[in-house]
Amino acid sequence: MDARRHVRSSIRCFWGRHNLTIMVLCLLSASLYYTIGVQRMLERFHSSNPDAFATGDIVTVVGVIDGDELLIENQEGVPTRLRILGIKSFSPTLSDPLLSEYGKICFDYLQARVTHQPVRLEISEKVLDTEGRLLGTLFLKNPQGEYTIDLARDLVDKGYTLVYTRFRFGKMADYLTVQQGARANYNGFWSNDIVSARSLALLKLWEEEGAGG
Repeated sequence: MDARRHVRSSIRCFWGRHNLTIMVLCLLSASLYYTIGVQRMLERFHSSNPDAFATGDIVTVVGVIDGDELLIENQEGVPTRLRILGIKSFSPTLSDPLLSEYGKICFDYLQARVTHQPVRLEISEKVLDTEGRLLGTLFLKNPQGEYTIDLARDLVDKGYTLVYTRFRFGKMADYLTVQQGARANYNGFWSNDIVSARSLALLKLWEEEGAGG
């Protein structure tokens, strides 16, 4: 009996000493997995072709780069990188384990929800961002088969991403209303006090930058 207690005590002590190390190694492995996966995906698409796309096109999502960036193809198989307009997501490769965990949740949701799915594209008036990526909104099919579900709005509603208020866009007021609802209902990362506080700080910073610009 004493021997069993000794073994259990030894296991608990080992786990207590190495718990943090094991958790860090797991996070580093997950970060490396996402980084390598994204790099391999981008290597398949050597060039971005935003001029081959127009508002109203039905395109296919062929890959998820991040919680707010996708690879899409038009019906001729021409690819481009799309930056989803009006949102900003946490990266699954962030060194902060708390934020990266919510970045992973958003990434995984996009993988399951839109990869290899047809979506309707609506291109922003600005067309391209500073990195040359196509700026736009994607609409998914509703149960009736109509393209009415705004993907960015859906991510905000679930508490998977933030409204990117640094730059003004047409649907900002609507997205912010949805975000207030997500926060009030403790959806997604709004249920975590630490992430919620950091998110509010980011929103304040973006608003100040937007006002200054």
